[in-house]
Amino acid sequence: MFPFRLQDSLFVRGIETDKIGRFMNIVPSKTNNRRAGGVGTLLLGLLMLGACSKEPAMEQPAPESEVVRLDFTAGIMADAVPSTRATIDGSVFPPRNDAYLFGMWVCKHEDDPSAFIPAMNDYENMRVALYAVTTDEGEYQQQWEYTFDDKPHNVLHVKQHTPVDIYAYYPRTQVAGDQSALKPTAVPFQSGSSDWMWAEPLQFTCEQLSGASVDVPLAFSHAMTCLEIRMKCLYTGSVDLTSITLTDKKRRIYTSGSMNLVNRTLILSDENKSETLTIRPGTRLQPTDLKFHIIMPPVAGYEDGDFTLSFVFNGKPAETAFSIPNRMTNLSGEGEVTVSEFETGKRYIYSLTLDNTLRFTPVGVDNTWETEEFELEL
Repeated sequence: MFPFRLQDSLFVRGIETDKIGRFMNIVPSKTNNRRAGGVGTLLLGLLMLGACSKEPAMEQPAPESEVVRLDFTAGIMADAVPSTRATIDGSVFPPRNDAYLFGMWVCKHEDDPSAFIPAMNDYENMRVALYAVTTDEGEYQQQWEYTFDDKPHNVLHVKQHTPVDIYAYYPRTQVAGDQSALKPTAVPFQSGSSDWMWAEPLQFTCEQLSGASVDVPLAFSHAMTCLEIRMKCLYTGSVDLTSITLTDKKRRIYTSGSMNLVNRTLILSDENKSETLTIRPGTRLQPTDLKFHIIMPPVAGYEDGDFTLSFVFNGKPAETAFSIPNRMTNLSGEGEVTVSEFETGKRYIYSLTLDNTLRFTPVGVDNTWETEEFELEL
């Protein structure tokens, strides 16, 4: 783990080359406009988007000669995230009607971050809304809105020649009152269906913050592990999926904890361990696959039969609970593999068909997101 250079004075902390390589190609640059050099396909596209305004937003009042405008873009470091409202699909945040809500700190730079003093008033756990849209011409755009001083703004400034650190995460945790009580080193999360992500911390130096604006590419990655259950109903009657419960007989499921955005680690306590984790979709099943996600901190030391999945349909528990074996068929054609843990940044996919009986069937292989997909033999 070591810093990489995005450009002469912009650094990204703690990126592992085998994971970041799919999102951006990080090499030093000597360009005159000081943009990030050698950025890969996704980031090049993002940097060209710019920040578009929404009508209700208000600009932050500040003399233009004394501030630098931060032009944000956002992408995801892996390509195949589950595709639902709760989880993000692809290397960009896909268009949708409502905003993606981030929490963000823009702080005065610290060599050893601890104080997290906001660079300007209210720049702590700031509500940042990303509107991902497609124009009438079919062009993908990102529109940004920043809430501080209790008002929405369509631009975000920092002072010139004053180095800053930037931390961001998704989805934003709503905290009542003074946001200074929340720090980037301890952002609370709840396990369930939310796709918790953290961005690579960014540092901007005095030299870079000397012009009118600077590009700020936020590279997000997944902080949790994901079990995806794809379900379809071929039964003639109406069937509602009331709940799905994952059970670990060794009681290693963390139902909550905190995220440290500075070093991108999870802070977990034994008091938050549980034997079960339940999601409650309350969704009418269809003849085609619907996707449901159990998202939680990683689990190590997984052995055959440790975990089971159980279901409630139309308010009544199914008679069968399905054991998840740790040795299963890898549908990519590589034979059998042993799953010894549910890993951070990986998605484990199972398919359930409801007919006269419940049965699991194979699903396709997704090789672009370090995903392991298996047929669950019953």
